[in-house]
Amino acid sequence: MKSNKIEVTCLGCGKVLLKYPSKVGKNNFCSLKCRDKYKIKSKYGHLYEIFNENINEVAYLIGLIMGDGNLRKLDQKKTTRISIGFDIKHENLIKIFKKVATRLKINYFVEPKIHNNCQAIGFVLPDKLLKMYGILYSGAKYNNQPKPVDKIVNNINYAAGLINSDGWCGYRLKKYKTIGFINTVSSIGESLVQCLRCNNIECSYYIYDGYIDKRTKKKGKTQYQLRVLKEAEIDKLKSQLKYNIKEFKSEWHL
Repeated sequence: MKSNKIEVTCLGCGKVLLKYPSKVGKNNFCSLKCRDKYKIKSKYGHLYEIFNENINEVAYLIGLIMGDGNLRKLDQKKTTRISIGFDIKHENLIKIFKKVATRLKINYFVEPKIHNNCQAIGFVLPDKLLKMYGILYSGAKYNNQPKPVDKIVNNINYAAGLINSDGWCGYRLKKYKTIGFINTVSSIGESLVQCLRCNNIECSYYIYDGYIDKRTKKKGKTQYQLRVLKEAEIDKLKSQLKYNIKEFKSEWHL
């Protein structure tokens, strides 16, 4: 007896299927796994080539993520939601992020403001892409100790992203220009040292034991601090950057 089924191709794996005409849709799949795979590829597949061709933007973005970013899985199976917090006093940093995200063709969204002085911007990236760059994790950076792959860490724009999140550039004692950076995640502090030294920027690296809170008697987290103390080294760093670092015109205080 002749079958009424017709041949259709699974968009996920390319396998030829036999289906009744009434069961044939615009998009056909042999399994839910193939359907999910196709959806991820359709939505994020273009990012792999774009990221590969724009390494300066990727390095800057990952620097921001390592500094003020938060990664969480929620209910996604193969994607991760990323949120980056920006101090609204530095509106230019938000403009730089939007420029970078547009160049990388990332669909971002401005999150509802929870704190008056902070604006968070979120976006979603596939886990496979994050794994390629060594930043596939979820939750607190302190527990995960993430470190991006060397081609990112060794790109000087990675330092710009970190400085624009957990660092600063300004004057001490009203005349000594300094770049400073503080973090409680050792892998991030060490990655910034690697980035600067790889690009021949002199820096000093300090590790300070956590202090004891007088009220709670609890010991705080160890701090990893970095300084670029010579103005000539700061100028050398800035000359190599594609994206500017934030600077304070007046004196800053620790």
